[in-house]
Amino acid sequence: MAAEQKHCSRCDKARPITDFGADRSRSDGRYPYCDECRRSYGRKYHAANRVRRSGHAKASRARHAERINANRRARYADDPEPTRQRNLESWWRHRDRRLAAAAAYYLEHSEEAKKRAADWKRANPARARELSRLYARRRALDRDEDALSFADILRRDPCSYCGEPTEHIDHIDPVAFGGSNAWDNLTGACASCNTRKHTKPLLLFLATRP
Repeated sequence: MAAEQKHCSRCDKARPITDFGADRSRSDGRYPYCDECRRSYGRKYHAANRVRRSGHAKASRARHAERINANRRARYADDPEPTRQRNLESWWRHRDRRLAAAAAYYLEHSEEAKKRAADWKRANPARARELSRLYARRRALDRDEDALSFADILRRDPCSYCGEPTEHIDHIDPVAFGGSNAWDNLTGACASCNTRKHTKPLLLFLATRP
């Protein structure tokens, strides 16, 4: 039995009724134009009204900020891993731009930034000590000639976890958990795998990856 057809008022083609979205205001319960035409129109409208739509979106977020933030906090409390993953991927994707913006901001607001950093350290002494040790271990890599030479070799190898081209040098045993900067604790990784592994121990990462 042939599928029921409907004529699209935009592209003037007969298409299966399932290609038309639901619209309860219409006599047949369907939009007058097909999904493909709706998507095409939406893209063109968005491109032509980008500034206005952006303003509407910002205004809407401002009006409903409390509800939006509450929903985000609830989702994070239920399952923090997706949010952490998105944040990490976003950071690496825009790393150069964010570092440049941070440097420019610091130059313009150096006194304010120093005061804020000092206040945070006083309020979070244990975390401040932990980060200080972590950054010291990471900086040590720059002084290890064997590790630097091995890292240059690794950059020409594929990702150790998925076989894609290497983009980052990863610590097999995370520095955050005492892993060394020695050459035998380094391996090549693509941006995606390195971001997902983050500070996970190797076996945990391998056991939980998709």
